[in-house]
Amino acid sequence: MLDLKSECEEFLLTLPCSVERLLQAKQHGLQKQCARCLQEVARNFENEPIEAIVEASPDVLRQFLPVLQQCQREKAKELEAQVRILPTHLFNYLPTRVDEMARKKLQDLIAQVKFR
Repeated sequence: MLDLKSECEEFLLTLPCSVERLLQAKQHGLQKQCARCLQEVARNFENEPIEAIVEASPDVLRQFLPVLQQCQREKAKELEAQVRILPTHLFNYLPTRVDEMARKKLQDLIAQVKFR
């Protein structure tokens, strides 16, 4: 039976992550799949039905929140690094194309920030 469970988990590891697969992994004790889905759902939580975790499993929610916080910290650091190098990039393109370059860089950065 353990071999069948391992085979099922290996197959699930090839499929895209979702809240449903996260809850499924937790329910069936699939540790690798659960860890993978926690990471992926946290990275893309804006597009996931997080309320399903709240409703279905407070235990999974307790595991999810620290992972979500860490992912958000990493995203913030990446964004901060991009903002820090923006002046250097702009300076390198002076005096030509600075407006075009600034507009493109700022549009890219703003697109990454979700205001709520």
